[in-house]
Amino acid sequence: FHSISEGIDPGDREQIRSLGELKLPRDLEFGLELQEQVARAPILLRYRILQSGRWVLVRSRYVGTDYSKLRGGNYFAHSLIGDPEDLRHWPVDFVDWPHWQQRLERDDGQPPPPLDPVDLDDVAPPARLALEALAGFLSADGSRTELLARMIRATLLRAETDRSILIRDPGSQGLTWVACIQKAFPRQAALHLSFCTYQRDVYG
Repeated sequence: FHSISEGIDPGDREQIRSLGELKLPRDLEFGLELQEQVARAPILLRYRILQSGRWVLVRSRYVGTDYSKLRGGNYFAHSLIGDPEDLRHWPVDFVDWPHWQQRLERDDGQPPPPLDPVDLDDVAPPARLALEALAGFLSADGSRTELLARMIRATLLRAETDRSILIRDPGSQGLTWVACIQKAFPRQAALHLSFCTYQRDVYG
């Protein structure tokens, strides 16, 4: 951790530590210019309820290769943590939150000050994830409504089966499906549904 707000429990910090780990796709070409590498790399958004009952949202973004210039591995993760009553939006709506930090300020060797709390009301759902847009996405293909129904059933059965839903997404619609599943539930119920927008190893 580079910077952290005051009042965050050490147990919560320990759980958050590994949640932002970003393993890049095996086919990402590291011979490209850095800007092109970053543009092609996936952005990870992960939501989880911690053992303390608080929630955490973690956003990780690739920032470049290691010293060899041939391997990925450098990424920047920013986490939001709060109590259930603090979250008045569906977690997926934070995907384009404008206050995600994406890099460190220049390090002058001094310990950074604690981070200030943020206003979580300053969130607007991206237009592509608004309810009207999701309804249009579902109606654009006759099979999508039935597929969503199957995903909702699987979500409800997870407590009994302990099985996750894995969305294999060659068409960049994975985030849209996550939003459809989450927003099929009342917001308070959806707060208990964990998700991750990218996973290199499907068995993870």
